Amino acid sequence: MMPTFDELMNPLLQALRKLGGSASIEEMYAKTVELLGLPDDILAQLHDSEKSSQTEVGYRMAWARTYLRKFGLLDNSSRGVWSLTEKAKSLESINSSEVVKFVRSLDKQEAPKKRPPDETARELSEEERWKDKLSAVLTQKLNPAGFERLVQRILHTPIDPVAFRQTVEEALQRRHISDEYSRLSHEVEVAERALVKTEQERRRLEIENIELLAVENRGFAILQEVIAALPLPILGFDENGMIAMVNEAASEAFAGRGLIIGTALSDVLPELPAIGETGLIKIDETPYRCIWRQASLGGSARGQLLILQRDKE
Repeated sequence: MMPTFDELMNPLLQALRKLGGSASIEEMYAKTVELLGLPDDILAQLHDSEKSSQTEVGYRMAWARTYLRKFGLLDNSSRGVWSLTEKAKSLESINSSEVVKFVRSLDKQEAPKKRPPDETARELSEEERWKDKLSAVLTQKLNPAGFERLVQRILHTPIDPVAFRQTVEEALQRRHISDEYSRLSHEVEVAERALVKTEQERRRLEIENIELLAVENRGFAILQEVIAALPLPILGFDENGMIAMVNEAASEAFAGRGLIIGTALSDVLPELPAIGETGLIKIDETPYRCIWRQASLGGSARGQLLILQRDKE
């Protein structure tokens, strides 16, 4: 559970005693956290993530220091360094409720007076200023000179080690997310361009296919007209041996055989040889010479044309 600021008072005084009576803010923070054994999930909580990267524990500890100073137990005469007063050294522990009551009573008495900004607010502002700058700069591309200046600022500013580590991790995480988003956006853009090209190519091929089919169909229609006018019996059948075309001469010559489109050629003309074999055959006692030709039968259909030439014996 997150400790309240008054619950941090005694651990903070104990931390200062273990540190020899004086310490920097970051040293006090680290030692107090160690004494309390606070878990990482508590330490990771931010006070106001939209305004700064200060942790809630650090924020409450700053108020605890201010109350202890006003109660006369802490002194911060040196910038960034806090120390126990003689009064604090003589006490083993304090009643935090009495400290809170005393300080709030003191603040009420001083309220009508014009006072400078609260030192806690000033302290928090000084502690957080470098963190916000660090977060902003680390998410951008720094040149060597800019990075060196940033390091110099950090080295000369009192920092909280835990908060510093958290700030850096958050900045790096934001930078990683930004880079990952840019990479994914680029990949999506490339994929979209590829899809557009693929769709354009598909449409082009579709149009070409339609045009080819139209040409092929026109060619088949012309072929049918030519074949229909020929005096020789001509039959067209597909790759499955089904009759697909019969000219007028074939219909007249084999009127009794039932040459109907869609029927098997072998059923109506069993006298025919195997496809491709030439030679003489007799159909209804009439000799014919078989001539085979590979042909398109319209659309995507492929098959054979059989030309039966009457043979003179």
